[in-house]
Amino acid sequence: MTRFTATQGITISGDSCGFEIEVEMTVNFTVSKFIPASNDGPAEEPTPDVNEVTFSQNGEDVTLPAWLIDSILDRDGFDAWLMSEAKDQSQQAEEDHADHVREMRRENANG
Repeated sequence: MTRFTATQGITISGDSCGFEIEVEMTVNFTVSKFIPASNDGPAEEPTPDVNEVTFSQNGEDVTLPAWLIDSILDRDGFDAWLMSEAKDQSQQAEEDHADHVREMRRENANG
């Protein structure tokens, strides 16, 4: 199963006191496979399976409370963002592989 990593900046702010903290969130995840419909049930679309979420600020690990992490992961659009990242990374890997194959063929042709 292919593993993916997605990174995004998160801003935590206090409305009244005017403070703002920026942290970087890194999500390591996999994507479940499409399961076609069967006699036992309907089709199941691929979904992201989060393996690990870490946060850092200026390169240093930051520990956020579990309730805040859960709130971030449960937001509308979070899974769609991960699926978009997985699609982009898969396409890039395919393009990189095709470029590598072309380069190897070119080198072999030129001896």
